[in-house]
Amino acid sequence: MKNGARKRTVLLAESRTLLRIGLKEIVQEAGDMAVTGETTDTADTIRGIRDLSPEIVVTGPLTDCADSIAAVRKIAAEVSPRPPRFLALVDAWDARYLDTPEPEVGGLLYTNASAEELRAAIRMLSAGYSFLAPEAHPRRPRPPAPSGLRPPPVSDMTGRELEVLRLLARGYTNAETSR
Repeated sequence: MKNGARKRTVLLAESRTLLRIGLKEIVQEAGDMAVTGETTDTADTIRGIRDLSPEIVVTGPLTDCADSIAAVRKIAAEVSPRPPRFLALVDAWDARYLDTPEPEVGGLLYTNASAEELRAAIRMLSAGYSFLAPEAHPRRPRPPAPSGLRPPPVSDMTGRELEVLRLLARGYTNAETSR
């Protein structure tokens, strides 16, 4: 992380202790993120959002709401009009996830995702993007690429283009890369 760059603040809302401990370690190892609090039920999560103002809330099943999507909807309704971005953790795919509107669930990630996938999802949400785990939606056939079109080789990129590409890959926002 660059000197003076802000850390992304994350509230962990997860009832499963071992998973919550692992999430905390993964988030804090990133260097550009900080866990501001941990909760296990909806009431504590609502209080945590109001008291700590986290940028991102990583939400799994809670003690009083076993469905992370339902928990997000309930929490978001209580902290509106400006709820934080939510990353919902799910154990298995459910087709209704495709119908989950913004801003309730900004991201959806399987609990078996890698540490880097979790950090990337948080960075994407922090930058204002939505995130849906690649394997978390039905496979649709990709249309064939137009013949003869290929991306330009890296050797054709300018030094600045390469620098911006590296910064984006590390999770920097557009504003941070423009400096």
